[in-house]
Amino acid sequence: MKKLGRFIRGLIILTIIVVALVEVFLRIGITPLYRKAVSPLTESKMLCQSSLQRGWASLAGTVGIDEFIIHNPAGFPSDPPTLAVGSLRAHIDTREARQGRIVLEDFTLNETAIAIVRNADGKLNTAAIRDALTRLQQASTGTPPTTAPSEEAPSPRPAPPEPLPTESTVAALPPLRVVTASAYIDLIFADYMNRPDKSFRLDLAIVATGSEITTAAYGTTNWASIELTGSIRQAPEAYQTDLTLSLAPLADPLAPSFRLAGTIAQIDMSELGALQDELGITSSNIVLSVNMTADSGVFMPGSQIQARMKNATLAGELATKHPKLKLPPDLSITIPIIGTVAEPSCNVTAAVVGSVIRNVGNNLDYILDNTTIDGESLQEKANEEVNRLLKKIKF
Repeated sequence: MKKLGRFIRGLIILTIIVVALVEVFLRIGITPLYRKAVSPLTESKMLCQSSLQRGWASLAGTVGIDEFIIHNPAGFPSDPPTLAVGSLRAHIDTREARQGRIVLEDFTLNETAIAIVRNADGKLNTAAIRDALTRLQQASTGTPPTTAPSEEAPSPRPAPPEPLPTESTVAALPPLRVVTASAYIDLIFADYMNRPDKSFRLDLAIVATGSEITTAAYGTTNWASIELTGSIRQAPEAYQTDLTLSLAPLADPLAPSFRLAGTIAQIDMSELGALQDELGITSSNIVLSVNMTADSGVFMPGSQIQARMKNATLAGELATKHPKLKLPPDLSITIPIIGTVAEPSCNVTAAVVGSVIRNVGNNLDYILDNTTIDGESLQEKANEEVNRLLKKIKF
């Protein structure tokens, strides 16, 4: 009986030691494991370096990441990096984990920045990483890349029902469910094109809150709802963002299905530097109405951004071609969004020209009175020409 008691005590002590060792590994062993195994993999597959200051977990289900960075690919400035996570915290449902399903509760991202960087050659850092991920996905699945419909022939597919992913793409992501999530994110656009000495930078502070975010492998068809609010960090009154994202269970991170709607108000394009010249128009007071739908990564017909502008003026090449043309005080421009999420396409210049023509057709009297050349409205010039012709007519 004493031997049995000593055996049970020994077994309990051994179990405690094993649990303690596992806990210690989860606390201090994840970081060196990432640096030795995962970091070299991201460099070889994604063509960019990554770093992790600290990653940890506990047997109780708590996980955390501190100072995780994905740097820009070669050929891009080092600052800002593509992704910088200050801290990540979440709780894993251990009961679901034993069944091979990942359920995260109270998922929180703090001090996180996502940057879109355009280098001096006009290339985007996200495009370089996307291409690397696409090649990696093709190698693992044996599937060709998703092709974007051309601007002349938009996708003829009808608006989709709640789409269910195919079996081949479901396997790409593990069964995952995020019960509740909140993120405090800086969305950064840094432009080094035509600015070798200094970049233009726009920093949008976004608060994202969502619930029931899942992958397709989790087995639900319910769409997640994510609210996005924010403004310019340096000027809270500018770029006031209020968007709602409905996201289908994610089968392929490069080909999501979603609906995005809402507004971005109080935009001053004069802050965009040379970018306004590329767009061909500028205004100090713009409200954007966003309405976009994507099915399996392809933007559906009707996806668009409508810009309502006050006191807009032509810029860049359009201003050079039409130096005497003054636009009406109120102008609405509809910009169709086509292509894929991985490679979106929009022709802003064509949208500007088309909107001006439509405004003339729909509001001829208003446009004639408010569109000026050399300080005179088109209506005044037309009246002068009519009077000149009338004087030549002999009755």
